[in-house]
Amino acid sequence: MIPSTAPNLHSMSVYSVSGYRASPRVGVRLPSSVDITAYNTRVSTAQGTATSLVGAIGNTPLIELPSLSKQTGSTILGKAEFQNPGGSVKDRAALYVVKDAEERGVLKPGGTVVEGTAGNTGIGLAHVCRSRGYKLVIYMPNTQSQGKIDLLRLLGAEVYPVPPVAWENPDNYNWQAKRHAERVSTEDPEHGAVWTNQFDNVANRLAHIETTGPEIWAQTGGKIDAFTCSTGTGGTLAGITRYLKDVSGGRVKSFLADPPGSVLYSYISSGGKLKERQGGSITEGIGQGRVTDNLKDEVAELDGAVFISDEKTIEMIYRCLDEEGLYLGASSALNVVAAKEVAEKLGKGHTVVTILADGAYRYADRLFSETWLKSKGLREAIPKHLEKYIFTDKMAPPGLLLQPPVGTISIEEATDYENGPCAYDVAPPIKAKVPLRDQFKSLKHPKIEIDWVPSFEQYMQRVSRRLKQGIPNIGLPSSFPISVNSPACWSGDTLKAAEIVRTLSQKHIKEIESALAHLKGLNISKNDIGPDSFPLPTVQKELRAMAEDVHNGRGISILRGLDPANYAFEDNVLLYAGIASYIGATRGKQDKDGNVLVHIKNVGAKVAPDEKIQSPYANNVQPFHNDLGDMVVMYCMDQAASGGISRVASAATIYNELASTRPDLIAEMAAPNWVFDKHDNTGAFYKRPIVFYDAATQRAFFCFSRRQLTGSTVSPRPAHFPALTEAQAEALDAVHFSADHHSLNIQLEKGDMQFINNLALFHAREAFKDGADSQKRHLIRMWLRNEDLAWTTPKELQGPWEEIYGSTRKPVWHMSPEHGRAHVINSKRSCHG
Repeated sequence: MIPSTAPNLHSMSVYSVSGYRASPRVGVRLPSSVDITAYNTRVSTAQGTATSLVGAIGNTPLIELPSLSKQTGSTILGKAEFQNPGGSVKDRAALYVVKDAEERGVLKPGGTVVEGTAGNTGIGLAHVCRSRGYKLVIYMPNTQSQGKIDLLRLLGAEVYPVPPVAWENPDNYNWQAKRHAERVSTEDPEHGAVWTNQFDNVANRLAHIETTGPEIWAQTGGKIDAFTCSTGTGGTLAGITRYLKDVSGGRVKSFLADPPGSVLYSYISSGGKLKERQGGSITEGIGQGRVTDNLKDEVAELDGAVFISDEKTIEMIYRCLDEEGLYLGASSALNVVAAKEVAEKLGKGHTVVTILADGAYRYADRLFSETWLKSKGLREAIPKHLEKYIFTDKMAPPGLLLQPPVGTISIEEATDYENGPCAYDVAPPIKAKVPLRDQFKSLKHPKIEIDWVPSFEQYMQRVSRRLKQGIPNIGLPSSFPISVNSPACWSGDTLKAAEIVRTLSQKHIKEIESALAHLKGLNISKNDIGPDSFPLPTVQKELRAMAEDVHNGRGISILRGLDPANYAFEDNVLLYAGIASYIGATRGKQDKDGNVLVHIKNVGAKVAPDEKIQSPYANNVQPFHNDLGDMVVMYCMDQAASGGISRVASAATIYNELASTRPDLIAEMAAPNWVFDKHDNTGAFYKRPIVFYDAATQRAFFCFSRRQLTGSTVSPRPAHFPALTEAQAEALDAVHFSADHHSLNIQLEKGDMQFINNLALFHAREAFKDGADSQKRHLIRMWLRNEDLAWTTPKELQGPWEEIYGSTRKPVWHMSPEHGRAHVINSKRSCHG
């Protein structure tokens, strides 16, 4: 429906209208057009070869939306800005603010670009800076997801997540970015540095006056009646409006599209009255609490504003996917809704253009998640016929876990965010400088509901509740870093199970069997089994490498290749103890009875219906946790008929995610306020932290069993223990759902020996179902320590460690899983704590 008489944009190498110049892609060195007569095709300069990445910015297609055009009787067109190299319209502004700094002489080759941003501008700047040889420094609120931080760092940016404070506060991330640039400029005048200041740097607006506006005019052949889009910095709306008004002599109308929580709709509709900001929106990158310098000179040119609810936006995301084949982010969908409403307002026969700012790729785990939709009250906004695009999830969708639902923020706080109020805004921070311990005391600690098996719905409700009450603006403890870096910092989407498995050869197995025969000939106690009594001259090299990987590498290693069916049960125990002694020669006692072996097997069918057994002897799910001790080792004697997946997650990855997004939760876990049972038959308890940082080795790690803190049906939390606080409960859930997101899932095979660094990793287990005798899940667990490689034990854990590895209690080796039959309610408890 674009007019057939439209001039061919691609036939112009440079065109000029009303004094403005606009060019095809920067650096293109092709003729203005090449006639391929054999195919009746014209190849445009915009489709040619760009000399660098920045040459590919701009000249994006204008796409008609046929379904909406038919519905309204007008032509609705979307500028496909998601086709820019960085995936969004922000690439244009990023290029122009950098070029502006170059032209003003404040940025020289090898210089530094600094910006405060939590959105697409940072990604655009990262691409531009890397392409042009500049360093990039980004400051952002530490409420942003680890995914955003990781992406920016991957693109070469130096990222500083800082606590969110109001715009006027000198510690606001934008002002910290400004000071950083000033400091670098002073220290390195040869190369220079610039704070690009995207909100109030009018080079942002100029990008759209000189490129986007002229492109739209040429692509429509001047047959455009109205333009509409939302705004964050103001550059896109202001720049395009200015150009289209000038080139059309004021004929083209321009409308602001505004989400909930922004003040601009009321500001324009009321003729300039700026009210206090209230509420929030699911949209990222748009909405504002003030009139920026980019926008203020063009406000008078706007013909009105349209308010778009989140319900309309979310429905349009699904409609565009279904009807138009467009996979759009929330701000793009909001713009499309606005274009539809403007077209309906103008009447049939008009052409309305809007901006498709970015795609849904960075937001899909939220926008199409049933859990997330319900948490925002938007599930009912999806029409029945579009529900096919919703994915259901029992656990948290990736990327949502650590970001609180929308709260209500004032205009002062709203300007702290580049992107205005969105689903990840936080409640107003406490501005008074109150000591950390007193801030914790100021929190109310009512008794709360929290289950041993985590509930995502319960978690989201708690986060929402705490936001309304106001979360203290607490940073990391003074000795804790914002991130740690180690080989044990990984995620399950990058580490594959095959990478941690070492498979024994037949030669290795024969050597192990020879060692078993040698051991049996010695007729010694199981307590004395070690490398000397179980000689493995060849295999030991593999085992030593595994020990190194468990302690100083990825934190986990699996030995594969043995078949337990080839050996008597006691022989399996002997070779298990012998092999494991090369990984850790000191064996721990796992309960008050002194058990060295614990059988992980479902014996529930053999107890009375009214009895309940401890989780190692049941087939239910095991949430993420740590055992006590340095290593937990499992020998898989038999597999279940189904289920029972072993799950592990990096403690360093979880720490980094929480430290950068919710430092208050790290502070909560580092406080010595977590109550643990002494298990001394007196009902006494003690308190300690559950997260630790060893500055000497630069390791961050956790140590806790969720069951010991929340209680369970089998072992309820003693009534006289101080109740968990809301903050503690949220911290436990945040750890679990972060681990769930980053976990590596492993199906242990029969004969596998799995060695886990109990401090480097969290581990969990899926529920399982046994089958016939040969399909009953049976693992044998030991707790080990390697005196040479062991991590430094924090003073708070030295007591439990001594009880496990150093007590004089006689070690007990139970050969039968029927011992688990005794672990019912009121049985002796393990050393957990």
